[in-house]
Amino acid sequence: PVPTAVCRAIFATEIVRREPTDDSNQRSFGFTMDPQRFVSTALAAFDAGLASLGEVPPLERVVVPHLAKITTDAQFITVLELSEPLVEAARNRLEGFISSSLPHQASFLELFHEHLGLLNREPAIYVQEFLERQPAPTDQELEDAIIKERQDEDKLLESMPETASVGLFQLSCKDLRRHLLAKHTAAADHFLEALANRLRLQMSDTISDFQSIAIQLSKTPRTIEELVEMKAFTQSVPARVESLRLQIKRDITLFERMEFFQYRLSLDDIRRRWHLSAAPHLTLKEVSKKTNLLGELENTFVQQLTTQESEFSENIDGFEETIELFRHQRMYRDVEQIDMIIDIVENINDRLQAAEQQAKQLNSRQSLIGQARTDCSRLGRCAQTFGTFSDLWTVVACWRRNRDRWKEGDLNEIDAQELQQEVYKGASKLDAVCKVLSSDPAHDEVIELANATREELHAFIPSVPLVVALRTDGMRERHWDEVSQLVGAPVSPQMDGFNLTNLCSNTYKLQDHVQRLKAISERAAKEIAIERQLQHLRAEWDGVTFECSQQYRNTNTYILKGMDVVASLLDEQLAASQVLQHSPFKGDLSTEIDEWSAQLKYMLETFEEWRRCQRYWLHLQPIFDSVDVARQLPTESRRFKTNDSLWRNIMKATHDNPKAILCLSEKSRLEKWQSANQGFETVKRSLEDYLATKRDQFLRFYFLSSDEMIEIVSQTREA
Repeated sequence: PVPTAVCRAIFATEIVRREPTDDSNQRSFGFTMDPQRFVSTALAAFDAGLASLGEVPPLERVVVPHLAKITTDAQFITVLELSEPLVEAARNRLEGFISSSLPHQASFLELFHEHLGLLNREPAIYVQEFLERQPAPTDQELEDAIIKERQDEDKLLESMPETASVGLFQLSCKDLRRHLLAKHTAAADHFLEALANRLRLQMSDTISDFQSIAIQLSKTPRTIEELVEMKAFTQSVPARVESLRLQIKRDITLFERMEFFQYRLSLDDIRRRWHLSAAPHLTLKEVSKKTNLLGELENTFVQQLTTQESEFSENIDGFEETIELFRHQRMYRDVEQIDMIIDIVENINDRLQAAEQQAKQLNSRQSLIGQARTDCSRLGRCAQTFGTFSDLWTVVACWRRNRDRWKEGDLNEIDAQELQQEVYKGASKLDAVCKVLSSDPAHDEVIELANATREELHAFIPSVPLVVALRTDGMRERHWDEVSQLVGAPVSPQMDGFNLTNLCSNTYKLQDHVQRLKAISERAAKEIAIERQLQHLRAEWDGVTFECSQQYRNTNTYILKGMDVVASLLDEQLAASQVLQHSPFKGDLSTEIDEWSAQLKYMLETFEEWRRCQRYWLHLQPIFDSVDVARQLPTESRRFKTNDSLWRNIMKATHDNPKAILCLSEKSRLEKWQSANQGFETVKRSLEDYLATKRDQFLRFYFLSSDEMIEIVSQTREA
């Protein structure tokens, strides 16, 4: 109940919201004027009224001014003084009466404290935090929040009057009431908008699902595979529609709730709602039409399969006729017609491959529509039979095309790996061909050709390792010198007659030294591998730089960054160089490998000393920037400055050219870092002695570590 005095209100004030005055950022309730000012104002009016009586002239001077001069000499009437007991008593009664109403006014203000949370709430932020909860609020939770805001708004409207009389005071809450009601309204509107956005999103998702079904149904199958896929899809649509009906029911229910809340939905929202209602019926109707169309398409595809099966059978007949030609037609056994025969063989091979793909596709499509699979075994027999003739003529053509070049041609222009593959594979194929054809007397001429070519290939096979050895990548002048000493005559790729026939003649007889030549070539291959690995190790340093582009704090100098990459690369390369040093195939690269290994070790030592120097410098630089330290340790300060100058000069050079391999390989750089580290070590020891004297002067420093002491000293300049 609102405390009310039994009297009429004579003062008017307003309850308002007060903005935060401290870091709490919390608003509060208050009066437009301090209640105590009403007491002081009333007393001031009392005093002013009493004083104004002293300015009232006597009545006689107003009524009978011509007699007033005779009856009285007073210019003003006589009034009471403030100090008189009667006046003081009246004044005190007035002050007490007004002051007695002030506690009622404060009690009434306390009734508003329950609304402090609402006063300090920002509706947009409050709703956003509600929506960001995990798990996300459900539709029902959002509806409950809207209902609660509206109920709280109604309660506030009923419980908070626009005005109230409390004792002598008429208290107005009109603006504050309107402000608090607006917060409930704004929160409910934000919740409604969030619910509407969710409704739009859900309806759009459901419509998109139906649209995706419609797009898929609009496609026309062009193959049996697409037909089967489309049939499976149409069969799955009813189940999908039933699932979407649940989403539609959810969306329409939410739509009706939005109408219940009197939210003004847009025309697009209304169209979506009716689109959803009609979507299941329209979709199922489209499925029925599509099913009928697929049945018609299936009949068409079945007819096409029948045609393809007939064409496939005709192709098999053609293959069998061609094979018979190779068996019995003389022109297909005449080696003089080899160019024509090879063209035919390549054409038949391409057609056989295409027929195999056609057979797989035909059987696959027959299985898809439930037809019996066509027997394609004839094609397999044709491919196997023709494969014998294909291998024969392919190998014969390859040998006749390359034999003179392989024997008489310059070995520098011969691909040894290709030669090796063609000769070994050709000999193997001809062995199989002769075995197959020997059982048929009709193939005597072909067998004679196959045997003759096979014998030539087998006769050439011993020369293959010789060609491979001579064409090994990595053969250097020293290796050719070994070959020359081996055969007793100069042999090199630059010689005249660098061909197989000449090198196997009585002058060189390289065929008698195949094993030795293989050993030389294998060693050359391993040596070139080592040489390339060494080149790779050097190339890895290209682009490896120290990161020192930005000055370090306010020191006008730089420090090293990105040292992990350099450290890792040094470790990896040192391990790799040790492997190369112990390789039995390093040969003439031994000196170069040792030099690279020594350079890496020098770089590693320089790098370690550099990192050590940087740790010293980072530790001591802020300390010796302190005037107190420089004054207390003048000798050490000068020594630090000497080494600091060395540090700055080298870091300036590193900044100008940060390539790691150049910075770490520079001569005398290691000695400079070692000297600087010795100087920094001396300075550090002197600093420890200096800290010991500080501890003796200030006993509380004994409880501090050296690092804490150094930190205190280094802050002396800033202090």
